[in-house]
Amino acid sequence: MAKEKVTLVSAVTQQVGVTSKNLMMTRKWPTKGSKVSLDKEVFEQLLYEKGFKYLIDKGYLLIEGLDAEDKEDLGLDKTGPRVLTPAEMRTLLTTEKREKVAEIVGELQEPQVDELINFALKEELIDTIRANIIKEKTGKDLIGMYQRIQSEKEAVKKLEEEEKLRASKRG
Repeated sequence: MAKEKVTLVSAVTQQVGVTSKNLMMTRKWPTKGSKVSLDKEVFEQLLYEKGFKYLIDKGYLLIEGLDAEDKEDLGLDKTGPRVLTPAEMRTLLTTEKREKVAEIVGELQEPQVDELINFALKEELIDTIRANIIKEKTGKDLIGMYQRIQSEKEAVKKLEEEEKLRASKRG
């Protein structure tokens, strides 16, 4: 008889890992979207370990293969954390109404907020109103982060120009 499996999917861009001395196992999710399947029994035992439970509760790892009733029996949120697609993040950061932005950002877990902020910074989708909503809901200063990144870019550019000038004077 085949054992039931539970698939865990990484919802964050950085590597996520789980080590259990009790179960003598280690599992890693190297990138966002990486999947690892576990026997349902092993998954249930891992839930008793604080670090693993934290990864599930905060939305670092998403659960596939468990219905809402099983999740409820295990003391997990039936729906799981909200995960935004890149298109949803773009809409949220550009055209979505303020009230909806506040509602959605308020529903996001910390890893999903970090993903949203990283997306905004990478795509340079910095809107003062939406950034203030994010700051109000999460305490994370998107505008400040963007300004620091721009300052660093300018400093690097200035250093490169000075180095070119020195090199041209030597040669």
